Amino acid sequence: MQSQVSHRLARMGKRGHGGSNWWTDSTGGVAHWLAVVAIAGIVAVVGVAALIGPGKGTPSADYTARPAAAVTPTPTPTPVAELTLPESPRVLMLGDSYMQGTGADDKDRTWARQVANTLGWNADIDGVGGTGFTVAQKAGGTFADRLASHAGTSYDLVLIEGGQNDHAATPEALTDAVRTTVERAKQQWPNARVVVMGPAAPQPLGDMLGRMATPIENTARQLDALTINPVASKWMTEANSEGFDFDGAHVNQAGHDYIAGLVSEQFRSWLTPA
Repeated sequence: MQSQVSHRLARMGKRGHGGSNWWTDSTGGVAHWLAVVAIAGIVAVVGVAALIGPGKGTPSADYTARPAAAVTPTPTPTPVAELTLPESPRVLMLGDSYMQGTGADDKDRTWARQVANTLGWNADIDGVGGTGFTVAQKAGGTFADRLASHAGTSYDLVLIEGGQNDHAATPEALTDAVRTTVERAKQQWPNARVVVMGPAAPQPLGDMLGRMATPIENTARQLDALTINPVASKWMTEANSEGFDFDGAHVNQAGHDYIAGLVSEQFRSWLTPA
């Protein structure tokens, strides 16, 4: 796993994006996450060697050092869900660099904009790279902070997407932050339906996001939010990731088109007549 990630990091460094700071400036915390993943792979190899050597102790169980791919997502059972929206609903779509559109050819072809156009939403799209439930980046606060900045607008639906950048948070801290975010959305827009969409990424990073995706999904469901879990749903596989991969952590335009279709299909399955 470590060698695969290192290969992707090397390939990312060769891409031309207008300067050496492009990756950090445009995506914030995801680059740091990839570095953490690479380090985690090294820690795992050392831990196994220590385990089989004579007189050695067991590997550390530290949450941030443990390879996330070893954690199997165990989402709660999918409830029977229905969603009723008015014609041309007002929708807030808030998230990280995926919501921002990193990897798309232009801002009108991001997955979020495509979903809004396909479903006839009057959407405000608020995506800031490097942000999450527990983390802020530059001018962008945490998801809960940014929800507060939209409090003056009325919405019928609030879609919150992300979790990739919360890799350094403990499960307890992430759960608390998701709860705070969903509860704030419900308090600010008591008549709106809240949907929480967890992280997604091409392989091998995709499967490593399960340790964030599971507490995000379970906490959101406990608060009666609808959920979308790309990791548990196996949106990104070894078979399709190469065609969707932009830089190892984000999808390209084909990936945005693919995600747009899956998200639109999910909402259609929930929608009932107003």
